[in-house]
Amino acid sequence: MIRKLKKMAPGWFWTRRKIMKEDYSLHPPLVVYQPGGVGSSTVYDTLLAAGLPNRVFHVHYLSRKGIREAEKFHKTLPDPAIPDELRLSESLRRKMAKDSRARWLIITLMRDPVARVVSSFFHNAWTHYQEIFDARGKVDPDKALAALQGVFEGKGRENLRYNWFEHEFKPALGLDLCSEPLDSGQGWFILEKENLRVLALRLEDLEQVFHEAAGRLLGLNAPLEAPFVRTNLARERDYYPEYLRVRERLKLSQSVLDELYSDPYVRHFYAPGEIARFKETWS
Repeated sequence: MIRKLKKMAPGWFWTRRKIMKEDYSLHPPLVVYQPGGVGSSTVYDTLLAAGLPNRVFHVHYLSRKGIREAEKFHKTLPDPAIPDELRLSESLRRKMAKDSRARWLIITLMRDPVARVVSSFFHNAWTHYQEIFDARGKVDPDKALAALQGVFEGKGRENLRYNWFEHEFKPALGLDLCSEPLDSGQGWFILEKENLRVLALRLEDLEQVFHEAAGRLLGLNAPLEAPFVRTNLARERDYYPEYLRVRERLKLSQSVLDELYSDPYVRHFYAPGEIARFKETWS
């Protein structure tokens, strides 16, 4: 009977069942939890390469509202299937709500907001912006630039006024990252609340500080021992030449830049001089 059920039930069902039964009392799970386009795959794969006894997960949503809205959005796409990542998000959300005694180690990253949108745009282009591809399935740089400009002008599918840390991270974990000062020389900090221990970093410093910061998060007396595994990079994609051309040509108005870089989380993670350099790059 069980063998027959395994054939009938989808894979995510058994993943959820396993997670709900797992005991995390000895080795708290590591959850890479951040918006898309911020290097999460690199962090996830580096943690896996470390061979830790902790379970390692990678999600973009943990709040009930965020998961539901993401599911609705996916149903509007050409392929309306709910991705396994969202099924995993729901499984972890339920586990965290049910097992309040378990400790959770969370890793999240901040990135230059314009660079993040550009990266996310190209990464999701095939499902979100099929109109930028030509008959051969190649990205048309002119169409891509026009569509990307539209995103920053509020005409795309992304809502640039949606602040992931404020509307997703904070409600899900009950933590405000702006409550902890960031030493720009260090590039990371750890925030704790009850059974949560959160490491926040900046993507721009990731390779230089990740091993030390992850070792501190895990309570080790030394940096994490693992190769730095760079994955899901734009330069590995077929669209990389077009990505470079569009990124070089993209110029944004002062009003758009002012709005993006006035975000309190951006101002918390980056010093005024760093923000000025970002704005100069894109103006």
